[in-house]
Amino acid sequence: MDFTNKVVVITGGSSGIGAATAIYFSKLSAQLVLVGRKENNLKKISLYCEKAKAVKPLPIVADLTEDSDVERIVTETIDHFGKIDVLINNAGVMSMGGLKESNMEMYDKVMSTNIRAVYYLTKLFTPHLIESKGCIVNVSSILGSKVTTNALAYNMSKAALDHFTKCVALELGPDGVRVNSVNPGFVKTNLLKDVGLSEDQLEMLMKNIVCRNPLKRQVEGDEVAALIAFLASDKAKNKKNKPLQFFMKPEKLSPQEPSKKRSKKSEYEEPKQKEYDKNEMDFVEVDECNDPRIMNEDEAFFASLLPSVVKYNEDERLEFRMEVLAIMKRIKDKRKWTNDV
Repeated sequence: MDFTNKVVVITGGSSGIGAATAIYFSKLSAQLVLVGRKENNLKKISLYCEKAKAVKPLPIVADLTEDSDVERIVTETIDHFGKIDVLINNAGVMSMGGLKESNMEMYDKVMSTNIRAVYYLTKLFTPHLIESKGCIVNVSSILGSKVTTNALAYNMSKAALDHFTKCVALELGPDGVRVNSVNPGFVKTNLLKDVGLSEDQLEMLMKNIVCRNPLKRQVEGDEVAALIAFLASDKAKNKKNKPLQFFMKPEKLSPQEPSKKRSKKSEYEEPKQKEYDKNEMDFVEVDECNDPRIMNEDEAFFASLLPSVVKYNEDERLEFRMEVLAIMKRIKDKRKWTNDV
């Protein structure tokens, strides 16, 4: 893939997946616009990108929740490069808390960053993307389609982002603009450190993640970046007008498959496939029954941090729940704001 003379705008480019994506695109000779709130981090990533391919990025320090900053991003990009070819809406914030623990300030912060900012920035860049026949890649989350608790506002925002992706793909497809999204599962970033986990707690969680991963390792940010780059490249032009979503899972990259309808019966039903398929891993879901192998809401939330198996036999379900309970005992504060921007 080659992005020579292509202008790529990445929000949340100062850390995490955004930083990994910036570095990945710099190695493909892209002309980068890196947006973030942390000026020092932006400078470091910009310098790294410049050394990689001798192409100097345009760093823009901005708060996406401020309309004036969003407008300034568009103005500075067009004034500097004269165009935009790829918009990567990556910036986002996460908050812990369900309906009972959260407040409206928390809700507004998440929605303003994860949805409203994406909507407004995409709207302002749309005329320029139509002119360049460019593309948009939104960084969503597997939590946009998998139900967990204790991160209600975040889950809602990612579900909204998925629907936004599909709607805009249909609207802008006739204009030659492709719109796609990636839905990462657990990715190795500083996110869990920001949640408040100690080094010991984080190490224990990592071991649990690795041991349940068939590849025996974690997903890295540059793996997500590679998928983003593919969707933004000429190799993905056959995806035109199709709002495709992808899950980044430790063992494979695959299009999202339609979810199977769950039974509404209250009694536990044995799965048709007792032994889980090692080629398919996903998040644990909460069954509405009293079976001891089924996790409650809090347990399901913590299980959602793991690339855990959905298809178990009876012993595996109970064993996994016990492991989740052991992890939960070590985590004291799970309702702290986290930013990965």
